[in-house]
Amino acid sequence: MKKTLFERIGGEEVLKKVHKRFYDLAYADPWFGKYLETFSQEIIEDKQTAFMMKAMGGPNRYTGDNPHHAHNYMFIPEELFELRHSLLKQAIEENGVEEELKLAWLKIDYSFKGAVVKDSIDQCQSRFVTGYVMAFDQEGNNLWKKE
Repeated sequence: MKKTLFERIGGEEVLKKVHKRFYDLAYADPWFGKYLETFSQEIIEDKQTAFMMKAMGGPNRYTGDNPHHAHNYMFIPEELFELRHSLLKQAIEENGVEEELKLAWLKIDYSFKGAVVKDSIDQCQSRFVTGYVMAFDQEGNNLWKKE
């Protein structure tokens, strides 16, 4: 019987290690980190692990929104997505995932680009009726102003 990507990568243990390192890098980044600072790193790591477990053919424990809905209130330009992708690649490599499996993982990750990347802040929807939009420039300055 053919193993799933989840099994071939090393299962949940490897996903957790990679996501821990990935989010350590992401939270430390002045631009990417601004999008994360109001969220618990541990909770984000757990959600990402559950999401990727399902995407890689492992157990389905993910209870969150789909990527489009979960990021609808965030202005994520292509450059930020590419930064995120490079940090994930670094975390995967630092955890010794073999090349073929790394490429398969990054391909899955990249497949969600269209669901989260936006061309302008106008494509975002505020999180709540009285909510906000997350939008920051590369220096971490807030780009969104309430009307």
